[in-house]
Amino acid sequence: MKFRITLTQASLLWVGVAILTLCNPYRASAQGLLDNLEVSGGYNHTTGDLGLNGFNGGAGLWVNRRVSLNFDYDWTAKNTTLGVLSLTSAGHIAIKNRMQDWLIGPRIFFATHKINKYKFDPFGELKLGGAHLSERIQQTTVPSQSASANSFAWVLGGGADYQFNSQWFGRVNLDYMRTHFADAGQNRLRFVLGVGYTFSPRPTAK
Repeated sequence: MKFRITLTQASLLWVGVAILTLCNPYRASAQGLLDNLEVSGGYNHTTGDLGLNGFNGGAGLWVNRRVSLNFDYDWTAKNTTLGVLSLTSAGHIAIKNRMQDWLIGPRIFFATHKINKYKFDPFGELKLGGAHLSERIQQTTVPSQSASANSFAWVLGGGADYQFNSQWFGRVNLDYMRTHFADAGQNRLRFVLGVGYTFSPRPTAK
């Protein structure tokens, strides 16, 4: 699937975000929109391509106490060395994989769940967007080779937030991720562990 399709779908999603925001009675003023904003970041692990590790950055806008609209950016990488071949005529071989993705969509929160004395806010999410994958193979005896591709991507999953206080929170989520590089589908798992901050005391689902 061509990258321009990804851009078209992302544009439609942004139009949807704008419509929902304008129709949102929760806090309609410009200051209210800033109050509704949250930012987050943390560690990301994505399976496939030998397993990729990196970071996640995100931003969200609360529509009401149960729904937020979110944008996520992930950067992950994996460096692999085929050391067994270092003593052969093939020489030293290093493989470097890099993947980036950008995803946007709703996150729906359910009623707060209490485990012992700790309270968690569970959620489900669906996001659409795009991904970029690049691979570089370096070998001591021949020139290095590289390739890259863009892909439509989507994730479906969920997780939970733990409130440290009314504005700071920790987040863990696990998603099923689908990419479509080289005209073929790839199934991945996306794990994110991070922290976030809401610019005003965040709403809670009840």
